[in-house]
Amino acid sequence: MKRYFGLTLILTILVMFKLCPIEANAMTSEEISQKMSDIYFFDIDYERDRANPDTPIPVNGYTDKEVEMICSIVMRETGYGDVLSKQLVTNVIRNRVNSSKFPNDVESVLTAEDQFPTIVNWYTNEWPVTSATRLAVCYTLMSNEDVSNGALYFYATYITDSEIISWFENLTFCCEHYGQRYFK
Repeated sequence: MKRYFGLTLILTILVMFKLCPIEANAMTSEEISQKMSDIYFFDIDYERDRANPDTPIPVNGYTDKEVEMICSIVMRETGYGDVLSKQLVTNVIRNRVNSSKFPNDVESVLTAEDQFPTIVNWYTNEWPVTSATRLAVCYTLMSNEDVSNGALYFYATYITDSEIISWFENLTFCCEHYGQRYFK
């Protein structure tokens, strides 16, 4: 019985790859720019299959290292969440870089003490960045559109420390999505 199950599984996988070939071509910056008008409605599964997760996507105004650092943070903060959750965290990072309250470069914002503890993923790569996350981050950085309403801070709603929650809740509420609340 086990032998037939294994054979069936292998045959199923082979049939899937034959029927749904996976392309590993990375999109060019021109192709990404053309898709920018559809930023909220692109088919993430289709894009995930087209993207090469090991190739940085060039984004004007950001070095490859900065884009990869942002991708790492967004991956760790949102996991396999939807595109909007990835856009929101990306917006918070970009808003901080552009705010006079924070350093004016990506690395300083992400490595500031007690701000993004998940930066450790950038150094250890314990949670590799998916192509879906990379695409969402790059689209957001290229669009210059802020879906977070100017958010500079966020916290996960599973936090139970009333002192931390109170600090956030005294700020201006921007939005809530996918178990995270955003403030400025």
